[in-house]
Amino acid sequence: MLQGWQAQAVTLILDGSMVYGERLQIFRLSLVHGNRAIALSWRVLASPGVTTPQRLSRMLRRAARWLRPYVGSVTILVDRGFRDCDWPKFFEKTGWNHVVRVAHNTIVTWPDGHACRIDELGVQPGQQRFWNHVLLTREHLWPTNLSVTWTTGDERNLPEILAVISNQPAHPARLRHYARRMDIEASFHDDKLGGFDMDHTRLIDSLRLERLLLPLALASLWCHQIGEMVLVSDHLRRIIDPGPQRELSVFQLGLRWMDRCLDTNLKALPPFLARLHPIRLSPAKKRPILN
Repeated sequence: MLQGWQAQAVTLILDGSMVYGERLQIFRLSLVHGNRAIALSWRVLASPGVTTPQRLSRMLRRAARWLRPYVGSVTILVDRGFRDCDWPKFFEKTGWNHVVRVAHNTIVTWPDGHACRIDELGVQPGQQRFWNHVLLTREHLWPTNLSVTWTTGDERNLPEILAVISNQPAHPARLRHYARRMDIEASFHDDKLGGFDMDHTRLIDSLRLERLLLPLALASLWCHQIGEMVLVSDHLRRIIDPGPQRELSVFQLGLRWMDRCLDTNLKALPPFLARLHPIRLSPAKKRPILN
């Protein structure tokens, strides 16, 4: 899948998704590709809520060993559900850069001992502020770099403080990079109502669900491969996405071309090659996450 990616700086996303009436939780490590996130490894847990690095360490370490010969640098993005200081410690031991969102009430300590909550730093809506060489929380004193802004909000959510920590210098690039975490939300939607209807699975055994996720990951990979083929041909793209500009994701281009071939001409369906190219696209719809 990753032949030809050796010089690429890749982005990974770790996130969780609930299925089966929120009784099972899928933790998935994914590779950002074309505004979506390709599943690399996963684990299903029967316990809702946050988890610890210890419970996912085997999955993440195996992924790190597997990726090392095939890609350049790695940056992992995680949401505030992985806010414990143990997570950035684990990522640094793995050799990955990280951008981790933390809660707005997290305590930040400066080297001189002064401490306050992030939402007491005076960052106003529309502003971006950056602090290097701070210590996370009053107890753990984990050295990190802090970038803070506000979300834009939308018709469903009010604007709120968005704070991320990273082992890289605090900078607007950290906030822009974190905005790509929304790619996995779009891929979870593809797995569910937008594609494979996984949220209606009746599996109640976590190991059986983990096995189901393997053909699901392969099917998603095939859709991305077909979507790349459709994307480079304006003629093919307009057959299923007729506007002058692309409005569908690479995944949806591939899925809809596959559906068309199954209905009209099976010979036009390309073989499964398990090969991706390191493409970067502007999202079909603007990400609403940041000011």
